[in-house]
Amino acid sequence: MPGFDGTGPHGMGPMTGRGMGYCVVPLSTQQEGLDYLKKQAQVMRGELEQIEVRIRKLEKPKSVVSREYAMKIAITATAASLDADIDPRFGRCQYFIIADPDTMEFESLENSGAMAGGGVGIATAQTIAGKGIEAVLTGNCGPNAYQVLAAAGIKVITGVSGKVRQAIEDYKSGKLKTSSHPNVPGHFGIGRRNYA
Repeated sequence: MPGFDGTGPHGMGPMTGRGMGYCVVPLSTQQEGLDYLKKQAQVMRGELEQIEVRIRKLEKPKSVVSREYAMKIAITATAASLDADIDPRFGRCQYFIIADPDTMEFESLENSGAMAGGGVGIATAQTIAGKGIEAVLTGNCGPNAYQVLAAAGIKVITGVSGKVRQAIEDYKSGKLKTSSHPNVPGHFGIGRRNYA
């Protein structure tokens, strides 16, 4: 290699003409050669550590679920509290309690469609579907809302009554079963108050 400076032919880096690896840089003393090899070993150790870190990241167990992606359920409620009664109407319920059954953390969502005209079940179901909900617990669910929820992959559990907190506990313990179809006809909630 011209100049023996490790730059290779035409500044293309250290390489041999046969593609067999790096050009050898002549070293003037044995100590320089030893220092050069130590430096190369240190670089290789650093690269190996980076590879091992990437491998550990890939091997992390998938069962550890981020709280950001924790399971949430929506419960129809008459008030914005875990101690509220279940509102038996899905589309026209007063509130939704969106809760994490494991931690009992919750947020309340006022149902803006509670007093609206027709099509409330569909609009309410679309709102809930956009919240990342796994299941809906309610007293009654009509065919239009049921279809939207089912298409979004959300389990619908009807026939639920009592207090919101107890419904969450019943869901956690497996006492509540997913409904395979709507349990009331369309427009069932129109003109009905909380009739539970």
